[in-house]
Amino acid sequence: MSLAVYAALVVATGIERVVELVVSTRNARWSFERGGRESGRGHFPAMVALHTGLLVACIAEVALADRPFLPWLGWPALVVVLASQALRWWCISVLGPQWNTRVIVVPDLPLVRRGPYRWLNHPNYVAVVAEGVALPLVHTAWVTALAFTVLNAVLLLGFRIPAEERALAAARAAGTLPADLPGSGRGDVDTDVLVVGGGPVGLAAAIEARLAGLSALVLEPRPGPVDKACGEGLMPGALGSLHRLGVDPAGHPLAGIAYVGGPRRVEHRFVGDAGRGVRRTVLHAALAARADELGVQVRATRVTSLEQDARGVVVDGLRARYVLACDGLHSTVRRLTGLDAPARGARGADRRRFGLRRHYRVAPWGDLVEVHWAPHAEAYVTPVAPGLVGVAILGGPRTDLDAPLAALPT
Repeated sequence: MSLAVYAALVVATGIERVVELVVSTRNARWSFERGGRESGRGHFPAMVALHTGLLVACIAEVALADRPFLPWLGWPALVVVLASQALRWWCISVLGPQWNTRVIVVPDLPLVRRGPYRWLNHPNYVAVVAEGVALPLVHTAWVTALAFTVLNAVLLLGFRIPAEERALAAARAAGTLPADLPGSGRGDVDTDVLVVGGGPVGLAAAIEARLAGLSALVLEPRPGPVDKACGEGLMPGALGSLHRLGVDPAGHPLAGIAYVGGPRRVEHRFVGDAGRGVRRTVLHAALAARADELGVQVRATRVTSLEQDARGVVVDGLRARYVLACDGLHSTVRRLTGLDAPARGARGADRRRFGLRRHYRVAPWGDLVEVHWAPHAEAYVTPVAPGLVGVAILGGPRTDLDAPLAALPT
């Protein structure tokens, strides 16, 4: 390998460092917007100087000391350099917006326990150490390799890692770091919690898992947000639970429920907090965004097999400690586990209920969910936005939308 080719390799490494800083700056902005607090700023300039010096020294030593390229050393060292870059960007990909070159702790975000973090607390530093040795040795710059290794060890062990540990300890003491359960995301599993079904229930379950310090993977074949017939009314307790998860979807305030049957009308107003009418697609999008913030992984796939053993559950080759069946009315997991029950009564009557829904672009006329009774169905009328009202019909087989609506008082 000529000096020019080696210099190009070092310059390419420098460009990669610049890309890292761009990503880090973007992620820092994301973290600070969510209340992130930075620690250990004092050692950061030394880190920048050390890594810049590594690149300069690599070329300078080879050029000034006339270091040769030794194939038996250079080629294996180049392989280590490339493997280090792969590990570094694996770490960046797994951490997502939580990755940074600075020490920033965002409240209520659990530690990531997937990818290389299943086995190592600081896999990125493994990449740094390996690259710091291998990049100079590609062209036999052994003095640079030795100097960087010693200085980097002082910086990592004396300043950087202790700063990270102090920041995490402070977050735990303040109660802003969710519990990291023993063994979570580590060992011979692909994920701690595998959620089948990426609707609102499945996403909420995955968020709960992440807030408990567990890794979570959602399997959902449909692209979101998924729309379907739904009453679209969140009761006060449900809205409070969403707020606890860090989700606050836009909608229309609900003060209570009115039950209407012909000329009779009974109203019940909530004693405490209000509920909220929310489009199902809006709720789904808000939950998906929060799940993404917390590092929940989502795969677009349909489940076809499920097996359980003493070590957990395997779903289509993915091993998990727990599987949550959140795949709805026609649950594949329920069928695969033999838990399906017939939908007909003892005399063969079809007990299935069917839902239909339509939205009307009109201003809501009140702040109550109205439940209207019709001969063979009921209608749920819910304000979901300042200029939008949803009407959901729930009835037996062959229920259509227009006939029950025609039977309701206007």
